[in-house]
Amino acid sequence: MNIGLIIFAIIGSIIGLASTFYIVISMFWILGVKIVRRIKHGTPLYD
Repeated sequence: MNIGLIIFAIIGSIIGLASTFYIVISMFWILGVKIVRRIKHGTPLYD
């Protein structure tokens, strides 16, 4: 295979994995912030 194609595939897969990890981590982070805010201040979760 062409070396440029291999490098392009590796870079693309790294970018895809990074964006997936960012979405998953930020989802759990926001959920945690909402739960802490619910416990400390009594605000609703869906606000």
